[in-house]
Amino acid sequence: MGSLPRGADGWPGCGGRPPRRSNRPPLGADRPTLEDAWDQLPAEFDKHDLYRVLAYQPPRATVDRAISRLLASGRIAVLQGSVGWHRTRYRKGGDA
Repeated sequence: MGSLPRGADGWPGCGGRPPRRSNRPPLGADRPTLEDAWDQLPAEFDKHDLYRVLAYQPPRATVDRAISRLLASGRIAVLQGSVGWHRTRYRKGGDA
C-alpha cells in the first residue's frame, strides 16, 4: 500500500494546506451548554445568537438536535422559517 500524496509543504492529502483548526474548546474542557446559555439568549434568536452566547460553534448536528428537542417540548417555537439567506428565527416560550 502506498503513502498518502503530499502537498508542497509536506502535509498529507490536503493540497499543501495545514489541517483546518476548529473553534471548539478542546475535548475534556468545560463547554457551555444550551442550558447554561438559555438566560443569556434574547427572546427572539437564531443559531448565530446561540453561537455568540456559547462563544463557540458546536457541530451543526448537535445544535439541530437540541433545537428539535426544544421545539418538541414547546420551550421554543419557530418565529420565521428560513428564506434564502435569512436564517430561521425562534422565539422562547413557544408563543408563536
